[in-house]
Amino acid sequence: MEYSKESQDRQKKIQDLKDAGVVVYANNFHGKQDIADIRARESEVQDAEKLMQDGAEKKFQTAGRIMLSRGM
Repeated sequence: MEYSKESQDRQKKIQDLKDAGVVVYANNFHGKQDIADIRARESEVQDAEKLMQDGAEKKFQTAGRIMLSRGM
């Protein structure tokens, strides 16, 4: 299989970063909450209008990956 010039350039850049000791695809995310916890606290942010006026009092953080994306 022959790769395009662009693909070869990307692979070279990734390899150069790896050789320099950089973690190219970092896989940690500090401070995330389980989605069950966020859903349980959902009532705290129900009123969107109040939230827009007063700002957020609490932060919610979660992480995941996109499993499916459908462009319309």
